[in-house]
Amino acid sequence: MGRGRIVAVWTVVCIACIGLFSAAGYFIGSASIAAENRRQLDELNRLVLARSEHEIDFAFIALGELVEAGAAGCDAVSLGSMRRQVYVRSTIKDIRVIDAAGMVTCSAFPETQSFDSPSPLADRSVPSRVASIELSRIDQVSSVAVGVSWKVLPDLALTAVLSTDSLLFGALPPGLREGATMTLSLTNGDVVAGYGNTSESGLGEPQTSTFTSNSDRYPLSPQLRVEAASFDTWNRDSIIYFVASGAVLGLIFGLLLARLLTLPKSPLRELDDALAAGEFVPYMQPVFSLASGRIVGCEVLVRWHRQNGETVPPSRFITLVEQSDRIARLTHDLMTLALRELRPLIDRDPEFSVAFNIAPGHFLADGFSQSVEALVRTAGVRPSQIILELTERQELSDPVRAATLVLALRAKGFKIAIDDAGTGHSGLSTVKSLGAQILKIDKFFVDSILIDHSARVIVEMLVKVAHELQMTLVAEGIEKPEQMAWLKAAGVDDGQGYLVSPAVPIDKFLTLVDARNGIIGRPG
Repeated sequence: MGRGRIVAVWTVVCIACIGLFSAAGYFIGSASIAAENRRQLDELNRLVLARSEHEIDFAFIALGELVEAGAAGCDAVSLGSMRRQVYVRSTIKDIRVIDAAGMVTCSAFPETQSFDSPSPLADRSVPSRVASIELSRIDQVSSVAVGVSWKVLPDLALTAVLSTDSLLFGALPPGLREGATMTLSLTNGDVVAGYGNTSESGLGEPQTSTFTSNSDRYPLSPQLRVEAASFDTWNRDSIIYFVASGAVLGLIFGLLLARLLTLPKSPLRELDDALAAGEFVPYMQPVFSLASGRIVGCEVLVRWHRQNGETVPPSRFITLVEQSDRIARLTHDLMTLALRELRPLIDRDPEFSVAFNIAPGHFLADGFSQSVEALVRTAGVRPSQIILELTERQELSDPVRAATLVLALRAKGFKIAIDDAGTGHSGLSTVKSLGAQILKIDKFFVDSILIDHSARVIVEMLVKVAHELQMTLVAEGIEKPEQMAWLKAAGVDDGQGYLVSPAVPIDKFLTLVDARNGIIGRPG
């Protein structure tokens, strides 16, 4: 792909992703703001209800005190008590004595009656949860009020007149006052307070949401109605942050997508090309005897040497190799190259062993046993010098078949090892049933034996299991002489790790074997 085309792809992809993510940010932001607006208005509605209940509670208390003091008549003492209650309760405007017909007999402040309509209170009274308490609407000249009545006797009641408009004053947020209506109603439908656009024409305007709460103590129900235009524009200032965030994410995603689209090769294509070019090369890590210190074998590991000089570790490609079913070819090529280069050492030392990592999926694949036998025969080495290590990256999906294959390969002379014992899928049941000859202790436990008692206990248990099953025990990741000494004393046979050498190319490995085994084997 030419440079000009790459630039064009990057530009188009980035612009498209920015637009798409910005639009998504807008819609997500709109939904989030609408949800938060609904939550706030629900909370506002509940707050108005709580405030209304609070004021009626005070009226209820005031009437209760009058009833308890016997001040429920029209005598001077009772009227004086009523006036004192009105004085100390800011929302109570009057307290009246009501007869059986619902008409006012007397009141604390008679002049307030001139503001009322002449309709009887009893006609529209609504009982509360307390049977003796009723609420009613009191129509006044320019407003309405709530009557809180306490039936003292069948033909006698005390009624506190509450000013309710003040309960709603300031309740609506500034941004909604032009397009919202807050009302407080009795459960019979009588509106006893209103704030906002409460005209009949206003109440009929299209509304996007209605928020209603109901008191569980009084026959009260506040209702908030918000016009669509007001609701949709309220708290919309923050939408810019959602759009901006979407644009940033779109740019990042667009850059990543454009890079992916303009990559010269896919990872699988790179793997195939690398396999064809022989870029996967064997590295050998020595396996040494803890008793003598001699190098008695090696584990063959893979490294990817790109043509540009970069060396890629297995952690960056081995999973993809296994998942893409290229592991069989990689293993075959690696074994072929390693055995060819190690052939002189193998012929010189019949006890020298070479270990290869085998993925469980590859091990259980049809024809694996025949393929390995043919490869070893072509390489001209003895099967007894070949160790097949079952790795932990996958689980043995068919343990019974695996045990059968192990038995057949052992009959041919091959050795089977269980890698990373004590971790992953290699539980004790696998160790017991598989029939392997070699057990490898994972580096995780070796790292901890000098500082962690539980790690030492696990290693000692693995030693006991290996000895009981007549298995050779190999410890991985030995980096300190103290680790080697402890493992040797615990009964571990062999080891590998940086204490002797990391995995190295074939030429360095052969030099290391000659130097170390020559020095160790030389008479003192």
